[in-house]
Amino acid sequence: MSKPRRSREWDSAAYERVSGPQFSWGKKVVDRVLARGDEIVLDAGCGTGKLTAELLGKLPRGRVVAVDLSENMLRAAGEQLTPRFGDQILLVAADLEDLPFNQCFDGIFSTAVFHWVPDHAALLARLRCEQLAVQMPMNDDHPSHVTAHELARTHEFRRLLGGFEKRPALPGPAQYAA
Repeated sequence: MSKPRRSREWDSAAYERVSGPQFSWGKKVVDRVLARGDEIVLDAGCGTGKLTAELLGKLPRGRVVAVDLSENMLRAAGEQLTPRFGDQILLVAADLEDLPFNQCFDGIFSTAVFHWVPDHAALLARLRCEQLAVQMPMNDDHPSHVTAHELARTHEFRRLLGGFEKRPALPGPAQYAA
């Protein structure tokens, strides 16, 4: 049964201005993707499409299904990608926790997105593919995060954050390779 889609809007213009570090990290993931050039790849959390364009550069005969929860990000991605790549790109508004696909993908690419999904075991069970290329922070023990989690547990911040305290710990790399 499908859950109602939760929109999480982002300001795509502001993201473009500040996303240099995310692009740099993501480019390193794109560079690691092993491609014949004819694959169908899911870009889980395509944002404004900058990394999707890099990924499509490795797939001259392939296609990318680019998913994002934010309509603003998808609109920006479409403006950038559709004129360059035409029918090689399919843009889909969807929540990674409730993807509308029954198919397997040749690959799944995602950077700076999986950490927003609380249940990685369930996510990985839904995402069937030959190659998983993802990047996410694993720095919950960093002092800034420890302090933020401590503050989130206080009465005032629990109220302001709607009860959110801390995301579940992310699995180690070996669990993603299984």
